[in-house]
Amino acid sequence: MVVVVGGEAKWRQLRGQITGVPAPETGPDGATPTCAWPRPPTMLEHLEIHRSLASPTHQCAVMESAIRRGRAVARGPRPRHGGLVSSLSQVAAGNPDAWNRTAMTVDRCSPHRWSPEPYTKPACSQWNVDQAAAFVLCSAATAEAVAVPRDRWVFPVAGAESNLMVPMTQRGEIHRSPAAVEVGRALAAAAGRPLGELELLEVYSCFPSAVQMQAEAFGIDLDARPFSVTGGMHFAGGPLNSFTLQALARLVPMLRAEPSATALVSSISGLVTKVGGGLWSATPPDDGFVDVDVTEAAAATTETRTVDADHAGAATVVGYTVAHAGGAPVDAVVVADSPGGTRAVACTGDADLVAGLREGEWCGRTVAVRGASLVGLEG
Repeated sequence: MVVVVGGEAKWRQLRGQITGVPAPETGPDGATPTCAWPRPPTMLEHLEIHRSLASPTHQCAVMESAIRRGRAVARGPRPRHGGLVSSLSQVAAGNPDAWNRTAMTVDRCSPHRWSPEPYTKPACSQWNVDQAAAFVLCSAATAEAVAVPRDRWVFPVAGAESNLMVPMTQRGEIHRSPAAVEVGRALAAAAGRPLGELELLEVYSCFPSAVQMQAEAFGIDLDARPFSVTGGMHFAGGPLNSFTLQALARLVPMLRAEPSATALVSSISGLVTKVGGGLWSATPPDDGFVDVDVTEAAAATTETRTVDADHAGAATVVGYTVAHAGGAPVDAVVVADSPGGTRAVACTGDADLVAGLREGEWCGRTVAVRGASLVGLEG
């Protein structure tokens, strides 16, 4: 029997900082773990850290621009963003465990202050939460031995994961996730039907770009059905330690109430880097639990680019974002492909260049870069 526990205390930490009240953290008190998982290879390249892409908000905003490619930039979030955020808020309003239960219309999602464009604050994960969740995992024989009522049982049906680590700037297509495609294929095979037909979904929702990339990979129509039962990481809980546990805490009673239903809970580590998912049901799987590692398949289908830190000359924009501070645009970062097929990453704080990037759509257009610097917009 295993108890799986996770929690956040960022709201407590924030309030301590604001009020000046100490909010000490509990130490390990000399405890030694039975086993420790090694730290994975870095999800961020040093170049990304030093070229304005250290933050998940910036990276996901760049990916969002690539998703939007070919469409004009509106004077606010594209309706897709507002629609996704609004739909999550409507779900959160009916979730008694959600951190923020304020339902928001699409219009209300739009006028908030900019985060990295094209996102506004409601489009980004809320990590300042105090929330925790836990569940008990045991064999059916153990559940019977300790007299857990049968109508309380919920089974893990299948799991799939990719541990491929490719930084965003090195991906051939920054608006797609081949790893998510492989995870979705494995889970659909285990379910015996398309994931879009499952009764309950919790698509990992750190940012709208991640939701859209997973939905495309999993074959889920975001306009046709709900993709969250919690309200997502914008309203129901934050990133870092345990959002998927919080999703399970919401899903388990729903599965108990509908024993024939199957639920999908997807997950992302890093910056749409490592992708995973699990299927759950109150009805046990006929062939037992299935666990699939799709790392090799993901590696075989993920196109990569070599990043040239010193590229100088023309390059075609594949993604970009403009960052704001104090309500005003301050700088921008561009990810672009050189004529030779390498990848360039360039930044600028030049007011004219930043203003130019805010006019029209720049994905697919040509810019001039010199190493780390964006030096011109060539139209």
